[in-house]
Amino acid sequence: MLLDGEYGLLPEEQKLVLNKIYKVNENLESLASEFLDASKLEAGKLEISPKIVPLSDLEKEMKELVERLKPLAEDKKIVVNFSSSLNFKLSAQVDLKRLTQAAESLLENSLNYTPEGGRVDFLLENDDYNIETKIADNGIGIPEKEQKELFTKFFRATNARKLLSSGSGLGLYLCKK
Repeated sequence: MLLDGEYGLLPEEQKLVLNKIYKVNENLESLASEFLDASKLEAGKLEISPKIVPLSDLEKEMKELVERLKPLAEDKKIVVNFSSSLNFKLSAQVDLKRLTQAAESLLENSLNYTPEGGRVDFLLENDDYNIETKIADNGIGIPEKEQKELFTKFFRATNARKLLSSGSGLGLYLCKK
């Protein structure tokens, strides 16, 4: 409300501080959510609610996800290309919320670990039985000797830890599970 000016205009310096506070709060909220989801998953209590969803709705949701994360890409001058060849005559039984959550984690990783001026491609495609989400980037990659640990709980590659100090190591673990 303060950032939106509901209580009057703020000096630029105060806006910068409030924006930092807001971003830290978002990071803490995300971290708490990841820990909660991991705990629920391990206890067999993570709810998955699949529903029949037209593939056009799936594409729309993924396009909106890419748009939501565009500011992160723009800050780093990363080009994000979205393309889809989904067959809109088909539907799929999915939990759109959980699928979007997984795609968001993958896309955020791509954006976080792609250097300034890089490129991220987000592709959706399907055949009669499968839907594929492909996210490719020209980021830092994962050292070959560490790739076997990629989807394990709390894993963060050594080069990723050097680049970004934050991160729980739960995002890819939750994606796989």
